[in-house]
Formats: sequence, structure tokens, C-alpha cells
Amino acid sequence: MRKYQTRLGIKLKDDFRKERKKQRELQEKFELSLYLQPFVAQMSCQLTVKDGIFSFPNGVLPDGKYIYVRTLEGKIFACKEEEVAHHSYLSNGKKVLSAGSFIFEKGRLCLVSNESGHYTPTNSEMQPEIEFYYSVAQNPDLIYEDHSKNPSQKIINQYKAKDIVEKHTIDTLKPLASFNNRTSKFGLKLNSRQAAGQEKSAGRPGSLFELSFFWTKNLKHFKQKEVLTNHSKTLQNEPHHGYDDEAQLPNPPHHGYDDEAQLLNSSHHGYDDEAQLLNSSHHGYDDEAQLLNSSHHGYDDEAQLLNSSHHGYDDEAQLQNPSYHGYDDEAQLLDSSYHG
Repeated sequence: MRKYQTRLGIKLKDDFRKERKKQRELQEKFELSLYLQPFVAQMSCQLTVKDGIFSFPNGVLPDGKYIYVRTLEGKIFACKEEEVAHHSYLSNGKKVLSAGSFIFEKGRLCLVSNESGHYTPTNSEMQPEIEFYYSVAQNPDLIYEDHSKNPSQKIINQYKAKDIVEKHTIDTLKPLASFNNRTSKFGLKLNSRQAAGQEKSAGRPGSLFELSFFWTKNLKHFKQKEVLTNHSKTLQNEPHHGYDDEAQLPNPPHHGYDDEAQLLNSSHHGYDDEAQLLNSSHHGYDDEAQLLNSSHHGYDDEAQLLNSSHHGYDDEAQLQNPSYHGYDDEAQLLDSSYHG
């Protein structure tokens, strides 16, 4: 997909800066945030297009209405309205090239709009985006739906994207159709608590307010077998996690992979990278980690290992009172009962 690198992007409107500040603070503390981290959005919500057909990462074709954003990097993230409440959740509060709604029919894009209260794109901001979507959608009947006259005039106009591409304008074109009996989110404002991220979005079951950081299980287009984790408001004491990135998970009994996380009292870890692991009973490999009172370690690199009962190999480590060591390189070994 081509990028419009010369464009500055559309900023989140001032009314929602408190929301963004609140969610960013939660992310910095590794707490539950309604804003999706980019890697989560990429794995669950990113749309790609080939020969005019859009699809999600798991191969599912979008069908029906979705809210969307296109990032400054040209990535398109989309979700059903009941799955995510606001465009800012998809964009992580960052600038976008466009935001609004899509309507698909079995992967084919039929309509694109600028219906977004958080970004409220103007027609001039949307014009190059309409040209982009018209190009990749390969649909001569693609419709652009303009919500920019809301809420003042409460009119929604529809145009043929083909006419916009040919005329290089929107404002002077005659609408294909106009509606004055439909509601629009364009220009709407949240109440003060909602804008600050302190209150649920009214009456939206299944919104991210009720989901955990890893919420892909709740995306209808995301297959059950590809779910990252079970969802809950906190990720504490869960029986199994396939992957936990940059999350604080206290006392989990089993983790396949934990990246840059503080894991305390874990009974088993397949791999822990740059993590502080205390009182772990078994570790296959721990890199640059402080491991105390571990009963078994296959390999520990540049780690301080105290009172370990067995070590196959310890490199540049201080090992005190180990009962058995097969090989110790450049290590201080005190009171060892056996050394190969």
C-alpha cells in the first residue's frame, strides 16, 4: 500500500486528550488500557488487500459494517462497532490518515465514510484517502459517505468515489443521495468522565471497557484457535498463557513465553527474556536474568545464581554453595561438594 508521506495526519480532537493521557498512563504502568498496543492491533485487526479483496490476519474476509483507521504508516485497522468503542482505541490515540466506517460485502469494499467523533476528518483531508481506497478496492461503484455536516445540519451525503477521483474535489459535486433521518457520530462529544477514560461508554455490550488487554477472543472475525489468551479484567492466577508481552502477571502456574515481564513464584517457564524470576522451580533458559533459589537451570548466562542445587553450565556467574556443577566458567565457587 502506498503512503502519503508528505501529509501531517489528522490529530485526535482536543476534547479527547484527557482520554489519551489516561490510557497512556495505564500503558506505562502495564495496567489495563483500552488503547490497543500496535502489535495487538496488527495481529488481530489489520486489514490487507489483494486483487480488491480485503482480509484479516487469519484469512477471514470482512463482511458488514466496521469502524476503521489508517495509520500514518499506511496500516488499516478495523473492528466491528460492538467490539471496539472508539477509533482512538485502534490508533492508540495517534495521528491517522483517515478514520470512519467501512461497509464490506464478502471482503469487497462497498462504502467508506468519515464518520468519526474522535478525528472528524474533513472532505479535504479525506479526498486523497478516497483516491487511495478507490485504487485498492478496485470497485467502480465504491461510495463515499460524508458526515461532515453533522451535527449542525444533520445531513449525510453520499458520492460516487469515481466522480471524486475524476474531479479531484468533493464540495462541488452533486450528492448521489442525501439523508437527514440518520444519526451520526461525527462531531459528537463524550461527557467529561467518558472523555477522561473513567466511565464506560453507554450501553455498548462487549466493548473494550469490559475486556482485557488481550481481547482477541472477543473479535468475531478472530478464530477461537488463534486466541492469544482468555479474557478477563486482570491477568492474575490464570492456568495458562500462550504469550504475554510487557504485562505484569503475578503467580501464573505456567507460561510458554513471557517477554520483559516480572514473573514471581512461577512454577514453570519455557523461556523468560530480561525478566526477574524469583523462586522458580525450573527454567530451561534464562538470559540476563537474576535467578534466586532456583532448583534447576539448564543454562544461565551472565546471571547471579545463589544456592542453586544443580547447574549444567554457568557462564561468568557467581555461584555460592552449589551442590553440583558440571562446568563452571570464570565463576567463584564456594564450598562446592562436587565439580566435574
